[in-house]
Amino acid sequence: MRLKIVSTVITLMLTGAMSAAQISTSATNTKLLGTEPVVSFDFPGASNTQATAITPSGDIVGRFTGTDGIQHGFLVSAGKFKSITFPGATLTDVNWINPRGAIVGGYIGNSGGEHGFLLNYGKFTTIDYPNAGFTVAFGVGATGEVVGIYGDENGMLHGFLWKAGTFSVLDVTGASGSLPAMISAGHIVGGYFNSTGLHGFSSTLGVVQTIDCPGATFTFLSGLAPQGQMVGGYALPSIFLEARTPMPTGSTHRAILSVDTQERTELCMASCGAAS
Repeated sequence: MRLKIVSTVITLMLTGAMSAAQISTSATNTKLLGTEPVVSFDFPGASNTQATAITPSGDIVGRFTGTDGIQHGFLVSAGKFKSITFPGATLTDVNWINPRGAIVGGYIGNSGGEHGFLLNYGKFTTIDYPNAGFTVAFGVGATGEVVGIYGDENGMLHGFLWKAGTFSVLDVTGASGSLPAMISAGHIVGGYFNSTGLHGFSSTLGVVQTIDCPGATFTFLSGLAPQGQMVGGYALPSIFLEARTPMPTGSTHRAILSVDTQERTELCMASCGAAS
């Protein structure tokens, strides 16, 4: 199941990077990091709860494994939980929510196909790049533009922009795989693979800039504020997973989580290092 594999790989690389909501290493609950005390929560009856995004008003989305053993998405709004399951899907993955409540993600249909989706005003819309082997939606902007990835007939990853029902390819020149993760006011961030590894990128008006944190084994941009600040992850040899959440005041909050890996992943501002 490529959808689950792709989502899991990116989540493992970028734990804590997609939003201010963090995934607990215990994989049994979710912790919210900010200026207030940490709050843990579980979707009722779930064996695994992971938050993936939070809006300025405090609505939270994510994924959970239910008593049926199936992965579903969820929304927490005003303290109330709501399950999100694409009709007929055998797996639903929720990746992002915009300030207006539009939600994007991916699902596996009952025939085994892997698709992206948009959930807006209670209505699901399937997002399938034409003739793609699979499609996953990762980010949705305030005005409804969606970015994500699809696989071609050769298994190569490409990025896409979906706007008002029309697709555009979002590929970094020379990349062997492109993964746009977020869009805000026409500004897109994400990552791409080439012969030297995984790099972050920023694209505005078609102008692409590579973002590499110095000394990192990989870099990936995954978050973008309306004001233009970018956050992402990079790895260095270590035995800890370290997450930093940049706050509006410019201060940095840090949470250190023990993990079963020999990599340390940190969030970094885009100013950590850039190359054209």
